[in-house]
Amino acid sequence: MSYFFVDASHSLTVGSLSDSWKWIDFIQTEELPSVSLHKLINSLIPNEDWTNVRGVFFCKGPGSYTGLRLLEGFEQYLRFENIKCYDFYSFELKKILNIKKPFLYSAFKGQYLICDEENKLVNLSELKDGVEYYGEKLGDNFNFKSIIDLIKENPSEIFSKVMKEDPKDIYYFRPLSEEFKK
Repeated sequence: MSYFFVDASHSLTVGSLSDSWKWIDFIQTEELPSVSLHKLINSLIPNEDWTNVRGVFFCKGPGSYTGLRLLEGFEQYLRFENIKCYDFYSFELKKILNIKKPFLYSAFKGQYLICDEENKLVNLSELKDGVEYYGEKLGDNFNFKSIIDLIKENPSEIFSKVMKEDPKDIYYFRPLSEEFKK
């Protein structure tokens, strides 16, 4: 194994990649990241031997507060251990893969984040029927392609470009003051 990928912005996805950007393992689970992250990492990196890992790619959002905070702590640990870490936002795949359709994320609390020319939170009623989105399936009238599928299908294009980017902060759906408002 040469590289490792982890995303906990919605569900948990981890994978290992060869030097030629081919997936060795790719695992998605609906288990909570706080329950399964370490178990999945240990299944892909026996004895937590990171000597053969040249770098780790993190999807930094947008996404769930808890999942992203968990990944942030994991990334800080790896950086402390001098393991290279690379960050990207999933909506950057639009530019990397030259995708014209908007990305759509369930932002919880009955809202959705549309990433197009600008990123904006909307209610379900504001989404347009028949528009083709990348992201999450909402119902029969919405066409979609999973963002995780894009990552699984295009690792070379994505990760070779992400390696050249600067580190990123976490991208939450809304400001924390609004996220935890009662």
